[in-house]
Amino acid sequence: DEFKGVNDSLGHEVGDELLRQVAVRLRACVSGNDLVARLGGDEFAIVTAATCDPAELSALAEDILKALRAPVDCKGQDIPTDASIGIAIAPD
Repeated sequence: DEFKGVNDSLGHEVGDELLRQVAVRLRACVSGNDLVARLGGDEFAIVTAATCDPAELSALAEDILKALRAPVDCKGQDIPTDASIGIAIAPD
């Protein structure tokens, strides 16, 4: 959330590094069989086939939030981050 403010205030180089660090943190939260993709801007998606159990997916979302809420060191700047998460279960 609020990625545009990082680009506007600290520049695109720091913003790009922030996106890379967020991607690393997201990958660390999922298994090797899951897909982490950047959709555009500051939007990412995770596709997992490991479970469709709502409780397990909620726990994964909490793990992701915990990982993303830790400040990110981008080129000497500690940047606070947060996220908005939605969960969709297909085909439901």
